[in-house]
Parts: sequence; structure tokens; C-alpha cells
Amino acid sequence: MAGWSSPQMSMFSGELLLGRIDGARRYVAARHDLRSRVWLQAFREYQKRKLDLYQTMALLHPEHYPEPVSGTDPRGRRAFTLNASDSRCYSEVIWGYECPIVDTEAGVVADHIFPYALGGVTQSTNRITLCRWHNSIKTCDIHFFPWERGEPPWVAEALCHLSKSVSLSSET
Repeated sequence: MAGWSSPQMSMFSGELLLGRIDGARRYVAARHDLRSRVWLQAFREYQKRKLDLYQTMALLHPEHYPEPVSGTDPRGRRAFTLNASDSRCYSEVIWGYECPIVDTEAGVVADHIFPYALGGVTQSTNRITLCRWHNSIKTCDIHFFPWERGEPPWVAEALCHLSKSVSLSSET
């Protein structure tokens, strides 16, 4: 794993954990606030760099997608494909510690770092492999998202793709 999703710490600090909890709180508040706004206006603010990270990530939530989404889902397919080289659990990216489970027969699963259910895209820069146990406890809990790393590299492209879908639906 390289780039944005590569582990940068070996253990969680209390400060890091509190920062992630605060990030989740701010994201939930931003999602709530966005409900009273026109999505395309908020997207234009994003383009002008007037939104913070939490407001930006809230723009991705599927509740803003037109019904039905024109064309294909802006997030892409729901599931990642496992590669032959995928054999390691990257729990340290989310929890700050290396996975103690050494059962290679149990295997790993590929999942979204920013949850698909919340608008995370199925792209390599939003992909993490976890053992089945860590994946089952991660679910789509936004408290585990590494907010401290800033805006993920896939967000701008995903929002541009989504803006086209929203624009098409508002014209009809």
C-alpha cells in the first residue's frame, strides 16, 4: 500500500483517536447541514475551495444521487477484486497496530477505506485489504476513517462525475 493510504504510525495516540472521533462528528454535522442546501451550489463551493474536508466528504453521500443515477453508479462497482499478491491485513491504517492474526488460510478481503455506503468509490486509492475479522468490525463506521490525512486523491474525480449525474437529473 502506497501513497495516501500507507500507514504512518505504529500505534494510536489518544490525540489521534480523539481527532478521528471529532472528524466523524464534523462529518455527520456536515451531512445534516447539506440536506438544506442545493447540491450543485455546494459543489460549486467545493470547486472554489470554500468547503472543509468534512463538508466535501458529505457531498459524496448517496442520498444526494439522482433517482435513478444517470448511467452507472458514480462510485463504481460495489466490490474490489482480490489480487494474487493480496495476503496482508493492513489494520494499522485504521487502528494503528499490525494485525496479530496469522491465519493465512482465512485470507483477506479488499474493502473501501472511506465506506462505499457513504459514497466511497471503488478505486485503488480507496482500497484496503483486511483480514475477515478486522473487516467485520470496520463495517462502514466513519469513526475509523483517517481524517488526519486530508482529502483522499479520488474525491475530486468522484465529485466531478457525480456533478454530471446531478446536473442531468436536474435538467429533466
